[in-house]
Amino acid sequence: MVQFENLHKLVPRHSEDALHIHKTLGILCMLHFLVRFVLLVVTGSMWFDRSFFTLFWVFIHAGLSGTSLVFKIPLRRNPVSPMIWPEFRLHSILFAYRSLVVILLLWAFHNMAVLHWVRGLVVLSTIHLADRTTLYYKRIEAVPESDSTMRGMPMPDSWSPITVTSLNMYYSVSQVLATLGTLTAGSMEVHFLVLFPIQLAAFLMTCVRKGIITSTTWHVLYAAALGLNYLYWIRSIHLPSAVVVLIVCLARFVWRVNKYLLWAGVVVVSL
Repeated sequence: MVQFENLHKLVPRHSEDALHIHKTLGILCMLHFLVRFVLLVVTGSMWFDRSFFTLFWVFIHAGLSGTSLVFKIPLRRNPVSPMIWPEFRLHSILFAYRSLVVILLLWAFHNMAVLHWVRGLVVLSTIHLADRTTLYYKRIEAVPESDSTMRGMPMPDSWSPITVTSLNMYYSVSQVLATLGTLTAGSMEVHFLVLFPIQLAAFLMTCVRKGIITSTTWHVLYAAALGLNYLYWIRSIHLPSAVVVLIVCLARFVWRVNKYLLWAGVVVVSL
């Protein structure tokens, strides 16, 4: 449910973004997502290439995530609704930049063997930086010791435990598949699709804070954005890839393999 009468709150009179740079970048990025998705549906391709036009949009999206740092936000997570807090913001920036850096690598590199090892390093470095971010906020007691960025996301009280557990598993599997795609996909489209829910989630959290959407709407829209990746992968996935996805998910969620060992192993095996 959208409260359209509160849309004006997205442009407050007094804001850290006085020149509206972040807002302008946000509008440009959402229009860019829309155009690329329409192209995919109509033509079967998002039309990414090694032109400077593609490079321009990489930096526009990078600017959107980076300029979010100008905003002052509560140090701790809201316990009732999904609203942005510093730990999540830094995670959002890190994982958005992970996708953008890989797109940039695909744009610049022609040697696929070198590209493979470089983006393996990018993925492992991102995981490490995200872990260091969480450890910092736990150390200053802004985040509870047992907290998890996504599994701790507030959900409506009316939802059953089964719904909450199922949705959290969906989020967790989606994160694993996004990392797997980042390590192995040779198409810029895959990384752009991974980027979409990351940048959308932060915007939707702002909408929750401004009273434009509810917590339920946040989860529905975020889950739908993640679902676009599944639709894309179903269209192109083949049996060997499906087996790899199954093994990686079993390793992470059933066998509890250390994530650093798991992803380092994927880098080596997928060369």
